[in-house]
Amino acid sequence: GLQNLPALQHIQLYPNPAQASFNLAYTLPHAQWVQVRLYDVSGNLLQTLYSGVEDGGVHEHLFVARDLEGRELPAGSYLLSIQAGHDTQTLHLQKE
Repeated sequence: GLQNLPALQHIQLYPNPAQASFNLAYTLPHAQWVQVRLYDVSGNLLQTLYSGVEDGGVHEHLFVARDLEGRELPAGSYLLSIQAGHDTQTLHLQKE
């Protein structure tokens, strides 16, 4: 049944390397709470990009890579954490 399906499917992060902004797309098998966070490589939270309940289906978000103060992030490597239900996926984001 639905319980055995991964909560996050078909994850795409593009462009990667990114400039100021990037797109995140994924599919949810059913409605659930989703949180997208951006971390530096040391694991420090830079920004919660999205938090809320989303319906099942395909979702696409456009995010701007900024810190908590709203400043554009410097070039480098970052971690993008996507949590849906009990499923968490971490992607590497390279910013130019």
